[in-house]
Amino acid sequence: MAQQASFQSKLINYLNAGYPLLWIRTHEEDRVLRDIHHAVKGSYTGEGNYEFFEWDAFNQLQTRNKEGTGLVKSKVDCTVTKVIDVCAALGRTDQKVVVALKDFHHYIDAPVQIRPIRNHLEVLKTKGTTLIVISPVIKIPVELEKEFQLLDYHLPDEPAIAAQLNYIKNSVAARYKDEPDKAALDPNIEQAAVEAAKGMTQAEVQNAYSLAIIENKQFNQGFVTTVFAEKIQQVKKGGLLTYLQPDSDFSRVGGLTGLKKWIKVRAKAYSAAARAFGLPYPKGILLCGVQGCGKTLIAKATSKEFGFPLFQLDIGGLFGKLVGETEENFRNVIRTVDGIGRCILFIDEMEKALNRDAVSGHGDTGTSSRSFATLLSWLSDHKTPVFVIATSNKFTSLPVELIRKGRFDELFWIDLPTKEERREIFKVLLVKYGRDPKKFKLDDLLEKTEEFTGAEIENVIVEGLFSAFNEGEELCNEYLLDACSTTHPIAQTCKADLDEMRKQTEGKLRAVNEAGEVKTLLNPGGRKLQVGI
Repeated sequence: MAQQASFQSKLINYLNAGYPLLWIRTHEEDRVLRDIHHAVKGSYTGEGNYEFFEWDAFNQLQTRNKEGTGLVKSKVDCTVTKVIDVCAALGRTDQKVVVALKDFHHYIDAPVQIRPIRNHLEVLKTKGTTLIVISPVIKIPVELEKEFQLLDYHLPDEPAIAAQLNYIKNSVAARYKDEPDKAALDPNIEQAAVEAAKGMTQAEVQNAYSLAIIENKQFNQGFVTTVFAEKIQQVKKGGLLTYLQPDSDFSRVGGLTGLKKWIKVRAKAYSAAARAFGLPYPKGILLCGVQGCGKTLIAKATSKEFGFPLFQLDIGGLFGKLVGETEENFRNVIRTVDGIGRCILFIDEMEKALNRDAVSGHGDTGTSSRSFATLLSWLSDHKTPVFVIATSNKFTSLPVELIRKGRFDELFWIDLPTKEERREIFKVLLVKYGRDPKKFKLDDLLEKTEEFTGAEIENVIVEGLFSAFNEGEELCNEYLLDACSTTHPIAQTCKADLDEMRKQTEGKLRAVNEAGEVKTLLNPGGRKLQVGI
């Protein structure tokens, strides 16, 4: 397993280089301890020239048997106050010592720990002793920041998840020897089940697969659905991402033909054939424009088109009150999203949390600027199949660093719908509300809704439905025209802001005409995204 081997290789390199202090942030304590034992006892290196101990506040110092399956308590008194002294004294001349400290973040920031660690650093280096703190959080005291090295430990990758699925399959086969159909695992279901479990810890994967086979009795689509539902519950616990049900597809998006075609082309880039061709994963898009012109709808429809789960990220919710909390939240959400793998990450109204003033770092000791830099680096460099869809109703307030090429595959401007797009929007929405578009005089409605957004057109239909229902009649043109007359479109109430944003799109955002050229949007009223790209 590539990730496992990479972790063990990196660990051995740090140990051989004489690093005295390592910190591994993970919730998977048992798995990482087994991997450490596997590495230091020679199963990985073939050398086995390390002594390995584990410490926790309850059991104190313990060692593992040769197989790494059992723990034997040491007779050495190794309480919290003595743990550093004991660790420093463990080293021998012919063997290096590795001590894993479990949940040591509860104790490390006390003066009684910080000063002894600093005093013993040279002793640890001389004796070849390495202390590895294993904790679900990173909580390194400022006095020790330069002494600790962080070691990444990733969630289970595809081979590791597939191994867990195979274990469940073998268990079912052993239990139902006379019913082989129960253990039958179609390759498509297998791949979908592995994909559904990405982003979970090994224990969560085991639990999800066990629950899925109990609920569904066999490996079918229901099995996959159960596993995915369990992942959603695990993601909810983090409180950083919200799962959105993709309840729309492109057939329910009026207009934006060119944008929809652009997205459909990228949907093909996640196949094995695309990898063999040398295509990188698409990064995502930034959709800027007028409120109510379908940016959120596009995100949901893209999720449906790609067949990926849709997760919404509230950037503002990542900013915490405690020192270091914001930076940690940004790292956590990136780690979670990368672990999930194939998904749509939806960041709505990005300018509210990531405007120029908010990310300047003034007044918050640089917290916002550091967190923003973390996000920018990830947007540019991430290699995972995560497609980001960000939206902005006022892109002129976004930092220049965010809207430069490289963060997203493309930056699109979505203007007011054209006449023909409004016709399509009316048809889509009337069908949505159970009406036949052929029974309405759409030309009359189009004349009255010249500068209306899609959201305002939907409001017209809903308002008409209320009026018709109140009068005990069926919805007709008259009710819709009355609703149009009482609607004040944002294009008129915020005309100055809209004109300024249109002016600022030149050379920054993409609007496509029939020739596929980038055009300046100085003339109102056209989205310019009608034709395929």
